[in-house]
Amino acid sequence: MWISVGTPAVEFLAGCASLTDRERQIAARLRMPQRRRSFAAGRWLVKRAAAGLLAGEEHAKPNVPLTERFEVLGEHVGETTSRPVLFLDGLPAGLPISITHTDDTVAAAITDAECGIGIDLVEVRGVSPGFQTMWMKKHERRQVKDSDDPGLTAAMNWSAREAVFKASESGDAFRPADWSVTLNADQSVCSYRGQIQAARFRFFRLANGLLLTVAAQSTNVPDVVFQSPDLSATAAHADIRVACENAESVTVQLLEQQS
Repeated sequence: MWISVGTPAVEFLAGCASLTDRERQIAARLRMPQRRRSFAAGRWLVKRAAAGLLAGEEHAKPNVPLTERFEVLGEHVGETTSRPVLFLDGLPAGLPISITHTDDTVAAAITDAECGIGIDLVEVRGVSPGFQTMWMKKHERRQVKDSDDPGLTAAMNWSAREAVFKASESGDAFRPADWSVTLNADQSVCSYRGQIQAARFRFFRLANGLLLTVAAQSTNVPDVVFQSPDLSATAAHADIRVACENAESVTVQLLEQQS
């Protein structure tokens, strides 16, 4: 998994340079400049992560860097909001990917495990009673109210449903009210229209006030490995330091799921 904080200029330029013609056409339809920067940075992170995962002679081509052979398009080619799909030499690479962003942070994930994956970034902050009434079930609102950290609990609730939705790889659009999350100390669950999903998820707290959720449509979440050009660390139940693309660092903590 690759994380970029601040979408630095060097990475943004690298991302723009890596875009294919079809990717540029999609980016051009995004109205906000910050969204276009996130789009470019997210694609670049996916391509770098994929190149690391597929590095080897079986994928090598003379004088053609692996990153230049990738393309990240929507599940419905040309759409700006459909699920991202990784292509290699014009064909689906068969590797699940997920991209998430906030205003100034982008993360991308890829796996070679046989399961769907989904990641989501959210800011940890308080939510209004009106927001909770609109989007959360009664038991979810009670969990937020009874929590020692209501803002964090609300962020975990919202982020989990988005990450699990991405991991589900269903053809449905994301409708938040159809999803609910029950946070338990032993095992949290996410439900879609009342049906518990066969998905597992883990929470990571970033030092810049963000929460990252990693979900897998599987009975187990694959090992989460955070990568940078010069550091790779497997997440454990402790703080780890992760070097970011702009040479700064963020603290990532695997959160215990709250009751």
